[in-house]
Amino acid sequence: MIRTLLFVQFHCMRLFFLNCITLIPICIAAQSSNMVSPVVPGIYSLNERTEAQAAKAGGPSGKLIVSKPVNNKCLFHLRYSSGAPANNLGLIKDSILVYGTKTFYKTIDDASCRVVFEFNEKGVTITQESTAGSFACGFGRNVHVGGFYHRIPVTPLPTIKTGTRNIEIFWAEWMSWDIPGKALVTSLENGKYKIIGKQIGRDKKGYMTIDGTLKMLSATQMEFEGTIISQEAIINSGKICTREGKIKFTKSSRFNKWVSNLQRNWGGQNVDEYLTISY
Repeated sequence: MIRTLLFVQFHCMRLFFLNCITLIPICIAAQSSNMVSPVVPGIYSLNERTEAQAAKAGGPSGKLIVSKPVNNKCLFHLRYSSGAPANNLGLIKDSILVYGTKTFYKTIDDASCRVVFEFNEKGVTITQESTAGSFACGFGRNVHVGGFYHRIPVTPLPTIKTGTRNIEIFWAEWMSWDIPGKALVTSLENGKYKIIGKQIGRDKKGYMTIDGTLKMLSATQMEFEGTIISQEAIINSGKICTREGKIKFTKSSRFNKWVSNLQRNWGGQNVDEYLTISY
């Protein structure tokens, strides 16, 4: 009897440990953050034409946008148009779990519908599977979103030069501040840069300070977010002028500066205001 109990206990413990050994790798694999292939996130285009072009000239168009993954889940937006003359649409905006380069999505509107995504370096092959009739997957009449969607290459934004930059503030009504101030630009994460600096007026009384972040919006536009403060006797009756939030700067190759030119009203005084940051 004792032997029987010991055998049963040993057998149960053996099964317990075997189950643990079997389950642990599965749990680790399911939670791995490296299962989404780097080729998946991006923008993809069917037939390399816009929806407006398809509506005018005929033939289908499609665009797929896939976000960067979070816990193997990617947000995606698929929009398809059958083109002229019907211009029927197929639209999905949801999330998908991606393991490697192949995944699928099942729609709510059609239980038989399955949209398969198979990615590679050049693009993604989309296959629409459904046993429903002409309105499969909840799309427009006779819409089938399948096809090869080419990956649209993304041009990286230019970087911002770090180090000491010249900064200036002046107004069209008064442009005697030709002695620039200095600002220090340092690199942060996620394509942002820190900028902090000060300009002192010729009379040693007026001044301008800048404190915030910079980021590139395009090859010719840069965005500042933060606080810019200035004070000058002839502007706003000598009171402090504070600018908070986001300000866009445009690249000026003529002056080798980023320039923000805005119409401002300080205390009832309308001024044509310029802020500049050297390249």
